[in-house]
Amino acid sequence: FDETWPSLFSGVFVGYLLADYSLLPATTLGPLFTVHHLSASACWILSSHSRIIQYYLSNLQFCEFSTLFMNARQVVFTAGYSSSTSVARFLSLGMFVSFFVVRVLPLPKLVYYWITTDCVSLYEKHGLYVAMAFSVFLAIHVGLQSFWFSLMVKKIIEMVAGKPKKKKE
Repeated sequence: FDETWPSLFSGVFVGYLLADYSLLPATTLGPLFTVHHLSASACWILSSHSRIIQYYLSNLQFCEFSTLFMNARQVVFTAGYSSSTSVARFLSLGMFVSFFVVRVLPLPKLVYYWITTDCVSLYEKHGLYVAMAFSVFLAIHVGLQSFWFSLMVKKIIEMVAGKPKKKKE
């Protein structure tokens, strides 16, 4: 367990998640972002306290790379730009590609290593409750990333295929 940079970044990131959660109420964040923020914070706190699974935490932090595009995109929309502008499209594409590369693509490998090696090792060294807690954290992460990516794919399909127009009665 490296006590220097990864621990520092974990502290900064947990601070960001908790500040985000405390400044934006759950009704603004929505239930999925609230679960994401709280479970990620709990995961990092428990990991740092127990001095375990730093590889997974580093991966989870790297996942936030796509947030740069998401936040920049939101700033563009908040400033009044349309989603059809070139800057908005560039940021949307950047968000989609980076989300896939850093959040979705690694999931099968993370799950494989968790099931085949790490969960058993964690259980043997730290007990059932710790192994179960991190299994829940991983399941939340995998589920949310997969769900959010499916929404992005659905939106792209609608854009490419043309959104069906509702019939007026």
